[in-house]
Amino acid sequence: MSVYFKELCRVFTFNFAGESKDAFKGYETNTYNLDSSHFSTLDVNKAYGISVNGTTNLTSVYLVPMFATPGNFYGISTDADVQASMPTDSSGNQFPTSYDSSNSFFVVEELSGTTMQMQSSFQTNFQVFQDSLFMFNQTSAYG
Repeated sequence: MSVYFKELCRVFTFNFAGESKDAFKGYETNTYNLDSSHFSTLDVNKAYGISVNGTTNLTSVYLVPMFATPGNFYGISTDADVQASMPTDSSGNQFPTSYDSSNSFFVVEELSGTTMQMQSSFQTNFQVFQDSLFMFNQTSAYG
């Protein structure tokens, strides 16, 4: 099944993952998971400027240095420069990421196609340059 995500300006494929007869009080439902190849450097993704596995380039869409990744950078290449900026707790330990918490999926009722549950787990990341708006080297009232 294909779904258009307007924020990411492209169509994504969701693969059938299973069915359930009792997850929603007797309704028969089907679950579909995002196909992970959408965030890979496969030939089919060259048109989207993907150069690092686990990302999708949005620079040409929003006209700013921007890319999207699954939530918490799940599945991003270990060669990527973002490893230093992975989310951490107050002690500096990286938050554990998992497929279940970072996966995008939806569950539909089998006969009507009504969406019963959905999780869209993406994050957008911007490159910010120093200018008069962002004074990185000056102490502010916030510390």
